[in-house]
Amino acid sequence: MDYIEVKITTTHEAAELLAELLAEITGGCSVDDPQTVEDFIHAPVKRWDYIEEQLFDNPDRCPSVSCDLHKAVVEGRGFHVADDADGD
Repeated sequence: MDYIEVKITTTHEAAELLAELLAEITGGCSVDDPQTVEDFIHAPVKRWDYIEEQLFDNPDRCPSVSCDLHKAVVEGRGFHVADDADGD
């Protein structure tokens, strides 16, 4: 079955709530929040062994939440599915 990735730009304050709501619908999602990464690496107790370098590539990016949806379900609701970010 074909899937598409849906990426929603949001705020730091709303990212976790949006992720919870989307996870109930989709079964799972991911959050990309540069502020959370900064908080995590500067926490007094280290809870990580390795952090991917790409998380530091663009610290000014907006937080986002991503999830995968069945392409047929999205198109069946009347949405147009673009092949890339340019809408082609």
